[in-house]
Amino acid sequence: MSKPKVLFIDDEERIVRSLTMQFRASYKVKGVTDPTEALKLISNDHYHVVVSDQRMPNMQGTELLKQVRNISPLSLGILLTGYADLPAVIGAINEGEIFRYLTKPWDTDEINRVLEKATNIALQMEPFKTLETIPAANQIIGPHIMVVDEDPAIHEAIASQFEGKYIVHWAPNLDTVFNILNTNDIALAITDLMLEGEEITPILATLKQYNPNILTIVLTKLKDSNIIINLINQAQVFRYLPKPIHPALLNKSVIAAT
Repeated sequence: MSKPKVLFIDDEERIVRSLTMQFRASYKVKGVTDPTEALKLISNDHYHVVVSDQRMPNMQGTELLKQVRNISPLSLGILLTGYADLPAVIGAINEGEIFRYLTKPWDTDEINRVLEKATNIALQMEPFKTLETIPAANQIIGPHIMVVDEDPAIHEAIASQFEGKYIVHWAPNLDTVFNILNTNDIALAITDLMLEGEEITPILATLKQYNPNILTIVLTKLKDSNIIINLINQAQVFRYLPKPIHPALLNKSVIAAT
């Protein structure tokens, strides 16, 4: 079996050289400093995983990985950066559909684990390359939505917006969350980050493990880049939206999920 292909993009030559040297024994690696060159490579060859820096002169990493996703839907994107700024992190979710977000300087064991997991998933998806309809890694499988929020007005607003299109369930607490999951085929969870006075990122990670097919849209007032990084790396959230609800933005995100 041939090695998985991994492409590294960073505007610093020494970073590219370091990454390619570190992983050339395990993967078939290629490293470039120009995002435009990276897109040309991806257009002509399939890379299982694409690892990109965020802050580059000619193109942001989130924009690059978004274009990678359009060209090669089965390639998984990893964002690698030294800047944990909020717009970049939110963009990583909402623009590039990033598999993982890693910070510089990277931890060798962590990046090894992440690359191994990403390439394993990409290899499992590889047979779908020849199909006309590709089942995306995060594709939902049914019309049921679960709203996880203590505020009944949030549930009522979402239920009203999607009436006739989806069956919307309301989970105001964790007990109800798992009761609904046990009795319904939930495709999409729209959730706040705070429930019963606690930040629930670990619960969202558990939810993803419980049912990997569920997509999660976070709808919250919280604006903490570290929390959002955890959402990418642990819970693999699909979108991150601010409160109060913007119906058009929510509608766009739900359509993208379905």
